[in-house]
Amino acid sequence: MKPTVYLESTVISYVAARPSRDLIIAAHQQITHEWWEKTLPKVKYLYLQS
Repeated sequence: MKPTVYLESTVISYVAARPSRDLIIAAHQQITHEWWEKTLPKVKYLYLQS
C-alpha cells in the first residue's frame, strides 16, 4: 500500500504555472517539479479544495 500525501493548493499551482521571473518563486517551482516527478509515482495523493 502506498503512503498518502495531502497536496496543498500551492503545490499544484507551482507545478501548473509558467516559470516565474521572481528568483525565489522560480526556485520553489523547480523544487516542486523535482519533488513531483520523484515522489508522486510512489504515493497516493489527495488534493483538498478549500
